[in-house]
Amino acid sequence: MQAVTSTQFTRKEIDAERTPENSAQQSIIALSRSEYEKVTRKFTPLQNVGVAPFAPLVVQSGEVVELPQRAIANYNDGSTKELAVVWNEDEVLALETATKGTYTIHGTIDQPQYASPLVRGRADPWVFKGEDSYYYFTATYPMQSYDDPHGHDRIILRRATTVEGLATAEEIVVWDEDNTKNSFRWIWAPEIHYINGEWVIFFTASAEKSNVWGIRPHIITCNRGDKNPMNPECWEVEASRIRPVSVDNTSFSNFSLDMTHFVNNGVHYVVWAQIMGQSSLAIASVDAMDLSQLTSPYTLLTKPEYAWEWDKEWVNEAAAVIHKNDKIYLVFSASSVNHTYCVGLLYADKDSDLLDPNSWTKVRYPILSSEDLPVEQNGPGHNSFTVDKYGNPIIIFHARNPSEDPTGGGLYDAGRHAFVKGVNFAFDGTPILYLTPEQELDPKYKAVSIEVTIK
Repeated sequence: MQAVTSTQFTRKEIDAERTPENSAQQSIIALSRSEYEKVTRKFTPLQNVGVAPFAPLVVQSGEVVELPQRAIANYNDGSTKELAVVWNEDEVLALETATKGTYTIHGTIDQPQYASPLVRGRADPWVFKGEDSYYYFTATYPMQSYDDPHGHDRIILRRATTVEGLATAEEIVVWDEDNTKNSFRWIWAPEIHYINGEWVIFFTASAEKSNVWGIRPHIITCNRGDKNPMNPECWEVEASRIRPVSVDNTSFSNFSLDMTHFVNNGVHYVVWAQIMGQSSLAIASVDAMDLSQLTSPYTLLTKPEYAWEWDKEWVNEAAAVIHKNDKIYLVFSASSVNHTYCVGLLYADKDSDLLDPNSWTKVRYPILSSEDLPVEQNGPGHNSFTVDKYGNPIIIFHARNPSEDPTGGGLYDAGRHAFVKGVNFAFDGTPILYLTPEQELDPKYKAVSIEVTIK
């Protein structure tokens, strides 16, 4: 599609000058100037165009100098992002004994760097930062091949004081299907949360032995002993199946998985994927004091509609929520588990009825796909959100390296790895997931300075 402003060109000029060379078809839409500017602002790739200068500081001799800890990065759509600044330590220390005069302090904007991948062989990664300031990591424990007798049979957990530290943190098994009587292999997509003062893990497990199609959402609680989530003895052995309300005969009646949890305006919600014709996403409210019990019938949020949502299968799954200003942004994964896997987006006003499907808007294109990433990150999807050490949002997602996995992958291999990227927000609040570190911060703006005058 080619958009032009209605006041600039005649039809003859459009046909002669504005039609792309060798095009076979065209669709021309007349726009007002303001509409045209909004479209270009929305769909021009986001790029850092500068960093706001720091205002000079004036302090009295002997006073403690408090330098700003954040720089404001500016982008071509008018949006901004606060990035952390690390000041030259020697110059800062020299200020403590400096006499009156004006001094220039130099600094560098810090963009956290992560191992790539962060954790190998771990699909469906979930990272949660607890009130104890630890980062907790869990993910699907893989099979190595189709006939691997192990894998997809346990829940693993790592803990570290930084996201970077998760790469080398000890990994423990907190739950294994061998020890239970009512939940079986095909353990997928665990998520750890801290809700109402307790650690819980939502996960998918089969309700029938040796039946991959019998999977349903389950939950376990860390409610024994000293309730230390890194102690397997503190977790329930027998998981609870998530239960629908009595009038809902659809929820969890067949293949269902990938449950996530979020709170909005004091109400607890869960979102999960279920076969409803195709793999679709549903939402319901849940009892805050009994997270295994829904308190509303399900609402269908999204089903596959567009070409990017299907390859061999029609799939919407793997929801995760991020809040920004007055909106709830719900990202999900779509298409087959191969290079076509990608991330879509729904959003709603936080004060709307989230159980009303009309409250939600679906973006008609993916917001993260293979084309947005380096060649060694193929088929991005199934992700979680947390914050980095400076409090800025990040996304942890899985992707596969095609050079390691020339067959194109699938569920029965360990070729999906956990990666980390920064999250930006466009001028209208929409999450932007595709930025490279250089797009987030042009290297020429990385060095900053501030003048400090001592009187």
